[in-house]
Amino acid sequence: MQLFSLNNKISEPTCATIGVFDGVHLGHRFLLENMQKNAFSSGLKSLVVTFKNHPQIFFSNARHFKLLTTEEEKIDLISELNPDFTLLLDFDKEISAMKAADFLIFLKNNYSLKKIIIGYNHSFGSDKIRDFERYKETGKNLDIEIEQCAPAPLSCGEGGGERFISSSVIRNLLLDGNIESANAMFGRHYSLSGVVVEGKKNGRKIGFPTANLDISPQKLIPKVGVYSVYVLHKNRHFNGMMYIGNRPTIDGKNQSVEVNIFDFNENIYNQKIKVFLKKFIREDKKFDSLNELKKQLIKDKERIKSS
Repeated sequence: MQLFSLNNKISEPTCATIGVFDGVHLGHRFLLENMQKNAFSSGLKSLVVTFKNHPQIFFSNARHFKLLTTEEEKIDLISELNPDFTLLLDFDKEISAMKAADFLIFLKNNYSLKKIIIGYNHSFGSDKIRDFERYKETGKNLDIEIEQCAPAPLSCGEGGGERFISSSVIRNLLLDGNIESANAMFGRHYSLSGVVVEGKKNGRKIGFPTANLDISPQKLIPKVGVYSVYVLHKNRHFNGMMYIGNRPTIDGKNQSVEVNIFDFNENIYNQKIKVFLKKFIREDKKFDSLNELKKQLIKDKERIKSS
């Protein structure tokens, strides 16, 4: 996959799709794979058009809005699908002001757009065209073929039931601690990456040393509590348990994200690790003493290891 910016041009005819693709969940993957099949069958190069920043943050300056994937994570996940090109744009004032036709002309003139595959609920451009037939006619006038991709349904949750996959639904699931349903929509385990920083070493005092993570402030942190996880460090996998919260038994101040890695005894300060969340184990709780906390952590570890 070749990663392009605004300054690059593509001379080979392309078939593209466009989206923020925050999370690169199964719905996104369905659309991306559909676009690639269309590109191959049409003899075109596949092009993914996406953005460095989320339009919702641009329009509302919503600092509280958190991402399911950082820019680096998103590009890595898209690259796994191996499109020919990915165009990473800044969603800025100029792009936000473009009408759909203007944006299509921009893609045609600079990236040789011949065909575009859009999602079932997609709209872009300042005129926000949602009528597919109108959108299709806009493309026809520009000699650009436009096709609409069907949604990717997923049966999940209590009692089954079919729901459409969306980043907003996944956000709510993560904030509710419903990791397993969120993971089902991702098609993988949700992950948190960060550099290991020094903490107060309180876990070490009770036999549960933890790696404290410095995570991007843009990244969505799931519900406070204890999770079953696995950890990736230097291409090695380890099971473990992660705590998210403000440590009410100890100080109850700043939120921390820390992981106890099972069967691991290495100094990894200032090194990056990736933690994959598997299951929500329990709510956060203030204990009467560190000894009571230790007893609970032993139970948590036994529960995780036996599951």
